Amino acid sequence: MSDISSYVFPFTTCERPTLSSWVAQPASVVANAVIIGILGGMEIVAQTWAVKRVLLALIVFEIVHLTSHAWHISAPIQTMLIHVMARVVAGMLWWAIWIFVPSIPRRAHIMALGLLK
Repeated sequence: MSDISSYVFPFTTCERPTLSSWVAQPASVVANAVIIGILGGMEIVAQTWAVKRVLLALIVFEIVHLTSHAWHISAPIQTMLIHVMARVVAGMLWWAIWIFVPSIPRRAHIMALGLLK
């Protein structure tokens, strides 16, 4: 974990990190916690495994996102974590689309992933 005063946040944000609190961005942490709660409720009532997996991927992403607002870790690690989680979420969404929308031609689906020309 790096010192917040020396940390250059990688983008403009509405909530400036606080130096006097153990949580860098408390309002953002609360907002992310609410989102996690909503996604958790949706996951509980979801009827299919595909939807449950997509929601679980989103919940894990939001937990990483919440953590990045609570404690600013070094930029390369934070960037790597967010990008990995974004890929996991995208993969779960592609998988759910593959399952629920059989009318999409499979070749077009694979081409969209860039695996086939």
